[in-house]
Amino acid sequence: MFEVLCGRPVCALMFHDERRFLNHLARSCYIKGELDKIIDQRIRKDIEPQTLQMFSAIAYQCLEETREKRPKIAEVASQLKDAARMIQVLDPVEKIELLVDEREDLQSKYVMVEHGCRQIIF
Repeated sequence: MFEVLCGRPVCALMFHDERRFLNHLARSCYIKGELDKIIDQRIRKDIEPQTLQMFSAIAYQCLEETREKRPKIAEVASQLKDAARMIQVLDPVEKIELLVDEREDLQSKYVMVEHGCRQIIF
């Protein structure tokens, strides 16, 4: 999902630092609250920040180190559908409160672990 949100491939050979592998970069930026640095500008201008945060939180779950800890594709699809429904029915204040709660919950559950360079398999 971060490939779509960032508009770039999983591996960018032109970089020789944290930016080389999108999974490491996205995880780091998500934890630091700096996703705006890597989200594609075309997406950023066409989507509300609260909506982007909601989809980013779902994408972040997919960055778990092991396949067993990552959500199944059906779970991701269900969460995306729920997010789309919430966007349509919630007022702006409720959306922000929901996103803050969700982000705090995700940060408490997911710990960044570096194990060299490898591609995430969904």
